[in-house]
Formats: sequence, C-alpha cells, structure tokens
Amino acid sequence: SKATLKLPLRPLAKGDETSFADPEGATPWATETLRPTNSERRVERNEKTGVVTLAITDDFGEVRDLEHGLVHGSIVREIWTIHPDDPLSATGTTHWTQTLSRNEWSVRTETFADMRS
Repeated sequence: SKATLKLPLRPLAKGDETSFADPEGATPWATETLRPTNSERRVERNEKTGVVTLAITDDFGEVRDLEHGLVHGSIVREIWTIHPDDPLSATGTTHWTQTLSRNEWSVRTETFADMRS
C-alpha cells in the first residue's frame, strides 16, 4: 500500500511577524568597591611523596551598598590533596571568612571544614 501525507506550505515572511516592546530592566545595583575580587589556583606536586595539592583562594571582594550603607565581603580558601595512586588519601580543607558592617558595628564569621576519606 502507498501512503501520502500532504502538509500545507507556509509562505515566507517578508519582515518581523511579531514585534515586542523594548526590554525592561531594574536599575543597576549602586555599590562602591572597597576591595576588588581576586582568584588564584595553584597545583603543586611533592616530588618525594607524589602527593598532588590544589590550593584555591577566591576573594569575592568587599562592597558597600550605596543605598543603605551595608558593607559585605567574603574570602574562601580551599586545599585539596590526593596521591594519584591512592584515592583514599584524598583530603579537603576549607576556610571561609565573611564580613558585614555598617557605620559603627561589624560582624565577622570564620568557618573551617576538614574532609578525609
């Protein structure tokens, strides 16, 4: 048996078929950068032991909100180690620092975490 499928052909458009209004956006966040962001990645190999270390520092900077004056900043430091021949040797250490301040008050939190297999 033979089957046939006939579909209608749509003529090509000669321009935009639909027009949209210009996009709207919020007013950009008004801030003052007090400490710029900075990131560092470093890989080291101990030639004697063979242990590989990845050291990461992410400084997310510090900014002041110009509307209400809150200053916030954060930095994370991570150290990951492993011996390539021993997956169970993997370790991880993190150290987060977060700061908040406004006028005469300030608060700082420090968190530390260690992971071992």
